[in-house]
Amino acid sequence: MSKTNDTPEMTDEDREYEQYEKDCERLRAENKKHLSAFEKWLTDSGLAKKTIKAHLENAEFYISHYLLRDDGDCEARNIPDGAWHVGGFFDWCIYKSILWSADSVRKMGGSLKKFYLFMLEQGIVTQDDYDDLKETIKDGMEDWLDTINNGRGDW
Repeated sequence: MSKTNDTPEMTDEDREYEQYEKDCERLRAENKKHLSAFEKWLTDSGLAKKTIKAHLENAEFYISHYLLRDDGDCEARNIPDGAWHVGGFFDWCIYKSILWSADSVRKMGGSLKKFYLFMLEQGIVTQDDYDDLKETIKDGMEDWLDTINNGRGDW
């Protein structure tokens, strides 16, 4: 008597999602190493423990949650790619009320600029990546703060 396999064959979509999950696992491991080195860098710079903790939490949220979230394209984004997605991140966080005050928006911007400066010094991102991130945050800050202060408008 032969056994039949009742498991349906994997579709291309299933394989794509499986690869996405593997990519996320790999990137989370890489991100953990980068965050550990970032913590040492922050500590060596003489910042207070509370400030270090805030920068780490903000950077981790961005690189290990936002950049790896499945927004329908099954694409896990790495740290260099993240430099080019920061505007969408702030829009998304404000829309979802994750960043809900002017202070939280400013602190997140400061944390991401500090993290990406560290990534630049480590050779993980390019000067163009870093400059684009800084420019996006600078250019978007007024609009994000207006949105926070005046309600979310048509969102």
